[in-house]
Amino acid sequence: MSAAPAASASSPPVGLESAICHLDGERQQLSYRGYDVRTLSESSSYEEVAFLLVRGRLPEGRELRSFGAAVRRGMRLKPATRRLLSAVAGRADAMTALRTVVAGLPATEELGEGWDADEAAALVGKVAGIVAALHHHDVGTKVPETESGAGFATNVLRLLGHADPDIRVARAFDAALILRADNELNPSAYAARVAASCGTDLCGCVAAALAALGGPQHGGHSAAVRRMLDEIGAAAAASGWVAARVAEGGAIPGFGHPVYREDPRTGTTRGLAEVVCRRNGMPDWFELAQKVEERVVSATGKPANVDYYLGVLYKALGIPLALYTPIFAVARIAGWIAHAHEQRAVPGLIRPRATYVGPRDLRYPERRRPA
Repeated sequence: MSAAPAASASSPPVGLESAICHLDGERQQLSYRGYDVRTLSESSSYEEVAFLLVRGRLPEGRELRSFGAAVRRGMRLKPATRRLLSAVAGRADAMTALRTVVAGLPATEELGEGWDADEAAALVGKVAGIVAALHHHDVGTKVPETESGAGFATNVLRLLGHADPDIRVARAFDAALILRADNELNPSAYAARVAASCGTDLCGCVAAALAALGGPQHGGHSAAVRRMLDEIGAAAAASGWVAARVAEGGAIPGFGHPVYREDPRTGTTRGLAEVVCRRNGMPDWFELAQKVEERVVSATGKPANVDYYLGVLYKALGIPLALYTPIFAVARIAGWIAHAHEQRAVPGLIRPRATYVGPRDLRYPERRRPA
């Protein structure tokens, strides 16, 4: 059986219409609801972008304050949710535990049956709260309180143990969340849409998306970048390591993309990583990343993608390796909700057909027939 052809920057679109995210791999463009993602990352906040994705427009001031407050309230977990989390944490990896707890939210939080903005905001906060609770369960510490006057990115950092995040560091994290909030019809968004087309509740749609993201081929690239750079260790070792990996034909994580010829988010994430590395006293870590990027591009012609410098940024932020993919989910939750909402309004199932490539018209062996 021949393998399916790999996606490329020139792949034709799937027969599915969406007004959420425009992706042009040839022109290196990505926009949410018509707004360029780089502009949003420089000028907006994650809460505003989440509202934009879910509601289809930018919020007014009062709407944004209300949405942000609902997100903060959502970060607090009810006792039933904490009990479910305690039952699965430590017995499964973080993404499996996150998926399990999210799937249980209709029972533990009475969340997910509604499809309004308040439900969306609560679920955005809930995913962040669950990720933080899983982290603190793992290290044996208490989950901190959120700060009522702080934004989403600052509160996520607080929940992860940053008592008083530096303003520039928090802003860099906010921008990084925005850059990952959606990316058109990626595997996890498609999974959410398939579930929504079946009439699944909102938490079920997000659980389907989490199952897809939990696979290393979708959600594991930034963690793979971190492990690679840790293995290389220093900028002086980059040339030799890259040359050896290219010679043996091994994969190098964080380079190339199935849709973009050049990822339009990479330049921004490179700048964010540099700011945080220098702010947090890790210039050598950024220098290593730059040297590896330089050598890989020279040797393979493949440019770095968004995952490459996010792997660098997350280490500089002190985010544990086990949380790299869950933090991806914290960012992408707004996009998943938007896709589920949009698909729910479309009649009928998503039910693609397969091209059959197996044998045909086989004769059933006589010896297997009953006497």
